[in-house]
Amino acid sequence: MPAPVVIRDVTVVNVERGIVEPGKDVVIQGDKIASVEKSSQATPRGAQIIDGSGKYLIPGLWDMHTHTASDTISRESILPVFIAHGVTGIRIMLGDCPEPCARYDAPISTIRQWQADILANRQVGPRLSSASFTVGASAPDQEEHDPWRPATAEEARSFVAMGGGRGVDMIKVHNLVPRPVYFALAEAAREHQLDLVGHVPRSITASEAARAGQKSIEHLFGILEECAGQSPAIRDRLRQQLNGDTAYSALKEMARRYDSSQCRKLFKTFVEQGTWHVPTLVLYRHERVHSWPANPDNRYIAAPLLEEWKDWQAWELAFFGESPDSAWLQAALARVTDEMQAAGVGILAGTDANWWGIYPGSSLHEELALLADAGLSPAEALRAATLNPAAYFGRSSELGTVEAGKYADLVLLEANPLESITNTRHIHTVLFNGEIYGSSAIGQLLSEAERFASRTKQQPEI
Repeated sequence: MPAPVVIRDVTVVNVERGIVEPGKDVVIQGDKIASVEKSSQATPRGAQIIDGSGKYLIPGLWDMHTHTASDTISRESILPVFIAHGVTGIRIMLGDCPEPCARYDAPISTIRQWQADILANRQVGPRLSSASFTVGASAPDQEEHDPWRPATAEEARSFVAMGGGRGVDMIKVHNLVPRPVYFALAEAAREHQLDLVGHVPRSITASEAARAGQKSIEHLFGILEECAGQSPAIRDRLRQQLNGDTAYSALKEMARRYDSSQCRKLFKTFVEQGTWHVPTLVLYRHERVHSWPANPDNRYIAAPLLEEWKDWQAWELAFFGESPDSAWLQAALARVTDEMQAAGVGILAGTDANWWGIYPGSSLHEELALLADAGLSPAEALRAATLNPAAYFGRSSELGTVEAGKYADLVLLEANPLESITNTRHIHTVLFNGEIYGSSAIGQLLSEAERFASRTKQQPEI
């Protein structure tokens, strides 16, 4: 049995109550918290002591909307970099693919091997929950009969059965899922005890997605459409205009017509149906187009992936413009997020990490700050990355707070995150799966990721 670890005289951040509890000794045995007691000089035999005086202990953070890459790139840079930033759990939102997979994807069998290696301490990385191949990223072809791109209800049911058999945790939907396919996916996912997650397809509304049992909605999709004033005719017109060349102007009109009273009905549906939302506010900071090429975090990103980011940026900015001003959209979605929080809708912190200019690990801290800027208290923002993910997964007895009996997924901070959520960036130590990552170990993780990324400049085939 490994020697116990004692974090001595630390201030525990009680994320559930939104208070701090100073003067605690947190005893860790293996990968579990053995006790949280008033600080004393009593020390278990052979224990390793971490001085927690003047520091703040929070649960490990979750990024609930991420992407990874190929096996090598993920193992060498992406997964360790999450840990270096205190992110001890992630949801991978494209977690399977028809083999041979595209260059920057990995099949679920590979992701399951990552998880096994992480839990056996053969690989540095966070806890993983993984979605299926994305349904509806492109329009399906009924003549194609591709099992990975269902075009009919029958094919949708087969897709879910295939995903469940391959070992995915959830079925991911995107924009172009036909209406019959969507409802067949929802029904089959329930039968196979898989979560349905993702975008709100253009063929349905957000309230329909909630009532169909979609467990999480990403990027606040579908909300502006359903809250654009009291007139059903206007809302239907604007939804139709989201297809084609009128989409940008339709979205701006939706934001201008946003009606809080109309949205309260929708939010009530989300609460009643238990629909979680992952705002990914950082995704809408399109002005990063001017800054990300010089971002120092590029040194941790594999060179071929950086090149891919440029293509993804061009795709997105074809909609928002080459020099986008998205302040109007950011303001509208911040208001939506704040009003959802006030209405009791479950909020989860997520980033779309590894989309262009959105960096694994560091972007979660940016997202937490944006949630606070939107109106959430620091405690509410912190819950979105700790307590709420545990509740989402049905694992509140194991994760999400600093309590005896729970996993010791912990982050020791230099300053109080309840005073300013930006203090989550000031990491002293990360504890995960029985391992301790102090400042030197964190620095080593980042240095190794940087060296790997540098090698990919000379060997882009990695």
